[in-house]
Amino acid sequence: MLRRDPTTEELKNRGKVKVQIDVLPAEVADKNPCGKARDSPNHSPMLPQPEGRIELTLNPIKMFNQLVGAEMRKKILSYFLSFMCVLLCIYMLPSYMAAKLAQWI
Repeated sequence: MLRRDPTTEELKNRGKVKVQIDVLPAEVADKNPCGKARDSPNHSPMLPQPEGRIELTLNPIKMFNQLVGAEMRKKILSYFLSFMCVLLCIYMLPSYMAAKLAQWI
């Protein structure tokens, strides 16, 4: 599998595909059907169910965890908590200043 790099215009290898073709007599192939998608019997070799599929849900936290990787989640959470701390400090500042002003008067 090749892909042309848009910046350098050269072909780059993107991976390999392995294919196995078995030539069998018709009687053996009729007794042992396989290779029809993921239907049973699933053998020669056994194909596992795909992993990493997204589950559509209305739970925003679960969707966020599925769409965003672990490292990015940590960054977003730390930025959000920092923003909330700054917002809390800005909210508390007027009451603190008013208390200080009341002490001076």
